[in-house]
Amino acid sequence: MKTKSLFIFAMGAVILGLFSCAINTNATRSNSAINTQAEQEIKIAGSNSVYPALEVLASAYEVKNPTTKVSILTPSSSKAGIAGVKDELLDIGTLSRELQQEEKAYKLEYYLLAKDGFLVATHPSVKNIINVTTEQLKGIYSGSIKNWQELGGPER
Repeated sequence: MKTKSLFIFAMGAVILGLFSCAINTNATRSNSAINTQAEQEIKIAGSNSVYPALEVLASAYEVKNPTTKVSILTPSSSKAGIAGVKDELLDIGTLSRELQQEEKAYKLEYYLLAKDGFLVATHPSVKNIINVTTEQLKGIYSGSIKNWQELGGPER
């Protein structure tokens, strides 16, 4: 039986940009690379934010394992990747977040592959905003922080 696994792929925009430049989406495997052995298929789906890096990794895996075809299915969401592995429709589910507490009950193998860098910038007119915490960023994007003054900045 195949091992079912979940991977978190969380790549920053710069890294994804570099990977996407190296992707050859029209690449096909040569017939000489496929021998007479039965071909194994690995089905992968989940969070669409990881697909540029995933395509690079899948291509490299197929080169080293010519009797294995990696099928990267239509991108969707982390939740769909988890459900697909849980229901044995996928071999690998891709996530752009950590498993939630209720998802840990599924007893799936979970591997953190990468984390992304995140940069937040403000307009030069916004002064004295330094060392913003993750919780403060959540507050800004959720709307609970509505004024720069709440973070030590100007009344705006």
